[in-house]
Amino acid sequence: MSEFNFENKNFTSNGSFTDDLTPSRILEIIRQCFEFSQVHYFSDTESFSKFFNREQKIRIELSDRDIQKLKKLGIRIITRANFYRTQALRVANCNSEIKPHTKQHSEIANLFKQHIDDISSKVLVFRNKENPDEHLIIDYPSRFTDSRKVYRLYRKSKEILQRAFEKHKDAIMFTITLPRIFPITVEIYNNGSLYGVIPLQDVLITKLRQDFIKRVRKWWKSTKLETFTAYEFHDDYAEHQHVLIFGIPFLIDWNRNFGKKKLDALTYFSLKYGITLSEDAPRTLLSKHVITAVLDEILERILETIDSILYTDFLEGYRLYKSLFHISGPVNEVHRIKNGNWEGDPPPDSVTSTKVLSPAKYVIKYLLKVLNMVKNKEEIPPEHQAKYLGYWLLGKRFNSYSRSLATGIGPPNVKPPESEWEFLGVFDHDDQLVLNILDKQQDQEDGVELLS
Repeated sequence: MSEFNFENKNFTSNGSFTDDLTPSRILEIIRQCFEFSQVHYFSDTESFSKFFNREQKIRIELSDRDIQKLKKLGIRIITRANFYRTQALRVANCNSEIKPHTKQHSEIANLFKQHIDDISSKVLVFRNKENPDEHLIIDYPSRFTDSRKVYRLYRKSKEILQRAFEKHKDAIMFTITLPRIFPITVEIYNNGSLYGVIPLQDVLITKLRQDFIKRVRKWWKSTKLETFTAYEFHDDYAEHQHVLIFGIPFLIDWNRNFGKKKLDALTYFSLKYGITLSEDAPRTLLSKHVITAVLDEILERILETIDSILYTDFLEGYRLYKSLFHISGPVNEVHRIKNGNWEGDPPPDSVTSTKVLSPAKYVIKYLLKVLNMVKNKEEIPPEHQAKYLGYWLLGKRFNSYSRSLATGIGPPNVKPPESEWEFLGVFDHDDQLVLNILDKQQDQEDGVELLS
C-alpha cells in the first residue's frame, strides 16, 4: 500500500501497483485493458464507454518535466482541495459518467453534504495589526452557502449579457459536448505520491472551445469578436459548454476567400474536409459539416498531445469510437441570434410550457437555479445533483467572458491597500479561541450599554 499526502490529508491508495512501471509498460497495460480488438462486444455507445473507462489498476507517474509540459500547455491540474472534495475527485477517477442512483453518485453527494455541514460550522478569524486585542470573526465564505455571493455573480452576468446584446445586433451560440468516453478525472503521481488530479473532460472541452474560437477569429479577421461561455453539467457529471460569439451572423464568413488559392468558402471547405454538397445546399447544412470537421481536427490534435505526455491512448480510443458508431466528431449545436432573440428554432430545452427563454436567460439558467437552491436551502433530487455539484467537484466557474464586456461592471478593479487585519485561520464555532473573542466582544458591548 502506498501513502500520499494531498492538501495536508493522509490517504491510502487502494489497489496494488508495480514500482518499476515504465512509460512504455504503462501504454502496453492500457492497451491490454482497453482490448481494442474486441470490438464485436460493443452494441451501443454506453457499453463502449463503460469498457473504455473501466477503473484501471494502474497509476500515471509523471516526472517534474512532464508536469511542467502540462502546465505550459494550460492543462489544469487540481493540486489543492479540501478533504471532502479530494475524496470526491478520487471517486470520479476513471469514470466517464456517473449516473444518478449509482454508488459513486451517492458518494459524491454525501461528500458535498459533509463539506457544507463542515464549513457551516466554521468561521474565519482576523486580528488587528495595530491593536492585537481587537478581532474580527466572519462566516466561512462559499458560493454554495452564501446567497449574496451567488446573487452578485448572477447580477454581473446579467449586466454583461445586456451590454453584449446592446453592442451587437448579430450573435451565434454554439454548444459543444464530448463523447462520453473520456474520464471525468485522472490522477497524477509524482515521485511515488499523488501530485494532483486532472479534470480531463473539462480540460478537453475547454481547450477545444478555446482553439475553435481562435479558428473563428481567423475566419473573421477584420471583425472584433466578444464571447460569453456558460459551463453546465448533465445529470451524470458530463460537461457541456454554451458559447456566445457576439458580432457575427455566421460562424464562417461566407463572403471572403480562403487558402492560398483564394477559393470561395464553399469550394475551400468542401475540398479541405471532403464534404460533398450541392451548390444550392443551405449554408447552415454546410456549416454544420464544417464545424464538426474542424472540432474533430482540433480534438484529435489535443488528444495526441495529451497522450504523448500522459502515456495514454485516448486518441486511438476516440478514433475507434467514431468508426464503430459512425460519428464524425464532437456533438455541436449552432443557433443564430438577432437583436437578442433567437433567429430560427431555439434550443429545445429553452422552450417551457409557458414561454421560450431568451438567449440571455438561457445561458444563465443554471446560475439562477444555484441561486434559488442556496437561498431557499433546497434539497436537490439525485436526478439533478450533478448539474449543481459539478461546479464544486471540478472547481468550475459558472461562466467566463471577454474582459471588454465586463469593463466597468461590478466593483472597481483596483489594487486594495495593505490590510490592517491579519488572518489567523479557520476555526470551529465552538473553538475556545472563538468563544473567548466573542465573550470579550460581548463584555465590551455590555460596557458600552452601561455607559450610555
